[in-house]
Amino acid sequence: MAKVSVSLDAELVVEVMVLAGVGNPQDAVELVVRDYIARGHRTEALV
Repeated sequence: MAKVSVSLDAELVVEVMVLAGVGNPQDAVELVVRDYIARGHRTEALV
């Protein structure tokens, strides 16, 4: 899979890390993105 680099505000990333309970910033953001996509697919299935 291709990789993309994104610059984000540090406070935003730290907040995501705390909420996700993950110590690695990239892993935390990836978890949030994957969850967002999964929720979208579940919503599509309900429609």
